[in-house]
Amino acid sequence: MNASPTPKKTIRIALADFAHNEAYLPQRLLEFVADEFHFEVTEDNPDFVLHSCFGRRALKFNGVRIFYTAENQTPDFNLSDYALGFDRLDFGDRYLRLPLYRLYPETYPKLFTARGDARPPNFCACVVSNTEREPAFQELLALLGEHQPVRSGGKLLNNVGGPVADKAAFLQTARFGLAVENTSRPGYITEKITDVFAAGAIPIYWGAPDVAKDFNPAAFVNCHDFPTLRAAADAVRALDRDPARYAAMLAEPPFANNAEPVALHAERVREFLRGIFNNAGFRRNRILRGRIYERDLRTAFFKPHTQATRILRDTLRRLRGKKTFTPPSLNKTGLQD
Repeated sequence: MNASPTPKKTIRIALADFAHNEAYLPQRLLEFVADEFHFEVTEDNPDFVLHSCFGRRALKFNGVRIFYTAENQTPDFNLSDYALGFDRLDFGDRYLRLPLYRLYPETYPKLFTARGDARPPNFCACVVSNTEREPAFQELLALLGEHQPVRSGGKLLNNVGGPVADKAAFLQTARFGLAVENTSRPGYITEKITDVFAAGAIPIYWGAPDVAKDFNPAAFVNCHDFPTLRAAADAVRALDRDPARYAAMLAEPPFANNAEPVALHAERVREFLRGIFNNAGFRRNRILRGRIYERDLRTAFFKPHTQATRILRDTLRRLRGKKTFTPPSLNKTGLQD
């Protein structure tokens, strides 16, 4: 007789502070260990809290907190016990780097298939809707447009008659795809570059200056390799005019040696999450200054009247000269006079 399957361990978890359009994030993250755990989403004294950066509702729960965000934001380990994010941090078993593009099941597997040798009719395409971004996107759009028109299919600077319904299909119609992050910071690499790779085009990337640590630098145009955006645009123009060089770059795999980086292996993510849900306790500082830090944040966000009273009281106390500390004067040697 076959042994009966081991019952899944039930995890009582709250989801907090994700943006309205990010419901997919906690679902895709927890899917890595869905075969081992049954997740009961609750706000009634949860044991764990999976939270992001859009608000401070996570502070209302006392459970073990796990932070993840699709935004350019470093986790605060004073508030979160564990975190997954973009930063290239070493924080022991409390942190795992998991860039956003790893959570896209539609495009991630395509990074390991050849992009083919087709030469689509259009020069360059992009799909961008977020207006809160650095001006690099608009500048690149204009510079590249001096060579040939760039088809913009998002809500921002749309020039194809309205937002496109199928981003992947739209990007497949062009030889290049403009992949511009909202902001630039080391490690912050989203799905923008992988969307272009998966469409079979060559990405023109601007964003994380260390993007070549994630992807094969021979497979895309990295704007950070050039002194100016105009120089980058000139390089794209020259590449487009040289079919042999274009084909050579298109033949390069997105990942070096066409091998998935060990850091992105599903088992590594499972191991990290499994360790939290099986063995984890609180890791953030919950006594003394840690408790005060968290209390003050809860007060500021959920009891602003109390915070205002506290600020007024502290201001009056300083004005009266009470409970203040005046450091001793130091001589030129740094010793107290």
